Order: sequence, then structure tokens, then C-alpha cells
Amino acid sequence: MVGPLARHEARQAPDILADGTQDVAKTCDGISIGLDEAFCADLDDRLWEALRPATEWTNAFLLPPPGHAVALLAAASHSQPLADAFATNFSYPDRQWAILSSPEATARFIASHA
Repeated sequence: MVGPLARHEARQAPDILADGTQDVAKTCDGISIGLDEAFCADLDDRLWEALRPATEWTNAFLLPPPGHAVALLAAASHSQPLADAFATNFSYPDRQWAILSSPEATARFIASHA
């Protein structure tokens, strides 16, 4: 079982997956249900909701990153507060994906740390 991580510790995919599966286990604890198609579809949706931000932002850097991501990295190389904010969000894939999901969101993040 993965316990809660301190704010400064990086969360890795196994930690996130463990958190998601623990959530499902807590939800189903003591409930007598069949593992039918509806249950599996709901579980799939809930796991994707929990894991999507980490998957999406990681995938964004597996290929050549989009222009707005490159702009963020370039801006962070000239601004320690921006670099620190970007690095801190490695522990929070949902926040990181919210920043990198669009050029507008990235521009707002850069401007907020200028």
C-alpha cells in the first residue's frame, strides 16, 4: 500500500496507480456486486480520470514537444521562480497537464511567474 507522499516528493506512475486502485477498493469494500460490463466501464472511466493528466503531459514530451512547451522551457531557463514552479508541479500531474494542455494555459502560467 502506498501512503500519502510529502508535497516535495515526486509521484511516479505506480504511486498514482496505487492511489487509484486503493480508491476503488475503498469504494467497493463490503459491497456485494458483480464485475459486470457496467462496473468495468465505470472503473475504466475512473482510472482514466485519475491517470489521464500524467499520461497526457508525459506523452507531450515523448515526441518533439509542441511550441508552447518549448516556450515554457525557454522562459524557465531565464527565470528561477518560473523554473521552480514548473519543477514543483512534477509532483502534481493534473496541474502540469493543466499548464501544458494549451498554448493559452502555458502563456498564463509563464505570465503569472514573470
